[in-house]
Amino acid sequence: MKGRKIIIVSTFILLISISLGVTWTVLNKSTKKIPTVSSDTKAVTSTIASKTELPSQIKAKGATTVPSTKSKTTAKTGSAAKTEAIAKTEATAKTKVTAKTKTTPKTQTIAKTKTITTVNTPKATAKTTSSPTSLSLTGIIIDEDCIVNYTRPGDDAGEDTKICLEMPTCATSGYGIAVRQSNNTYKFYYFDGAFATLNGKIFKNGSGSQLTSWNLVHNTKKKDHVTVAVTGIVNGNTKVSPYDGISYPVITVSSLSEK
Repeated sequence: MKGRKIIIVSTFILLISISLGVTWTVLNKSTKKIPTVSSDTKAVTSTIASKTELPSQIKAKGATTVPSTKSKTTAKTGSAAKTEAIAKTEATAKTKVTAKTKTTPKTQTIAKTKTITTVNTPKATAKTTSSPTSLSLTGIIIDEDCIVNYTRPGDDAGEDTKICLEMPTCATSGYGIAVRQSNNTYKFYYFDGAFATLNGKIFKNGSGSQLTSWNLVHNTKKKDHVTVAVTGIVNGNTKVSPYDGISYPVITVSSLSEK
């Protein structure tokens, strides 16, 4: 019985010894794996520690605190707000300028309209109330279809021949008198009366002074340069050529004779 106790105790002690040996081996290996801080690292750490000051130390020395990220963000936000304000101001100014530009042409148009009305009114009145003017003219009797060929200075409307003047196409354009002006060109006056007409081959003489002119041309002994003296009244009336649409003043003839 006593021998059995001794064996049990010995076995227990042996197990404890083995456990302690295993534990020691594990601890020993773990200790070796931990890196040893070198002297250089300690020196650097010491230097950084010596140069690093706590907030309390910085405050004590009166040092200027570095602006935080929040401050920078705030400053940037203020700049952005300023930019937006400037942009808004420019947009407002642009809008005002645009409005002013659109308004100005309207004002100018009104002013221009008033000016034109003021200037033109006397001219219209003068034309409407113009009194008849008595004229005595000397010139070449000619039709409108031919006078357009003698518009340059120095041209001789008298070259138009009797044969040409009697042609129905010339008579239907209207007779008149070409009066030489100071610049050596002609001014043409239509004679009053209805123009002659040509319907197919049927020719019909005009009336009034148009008929008188036809008879004068038909009875003249001259081949060209048919010069006439005319007296009559000009009162602002005009007639338009049926061929080219040109308008000429009309003289209401009181006498027409060849010279």
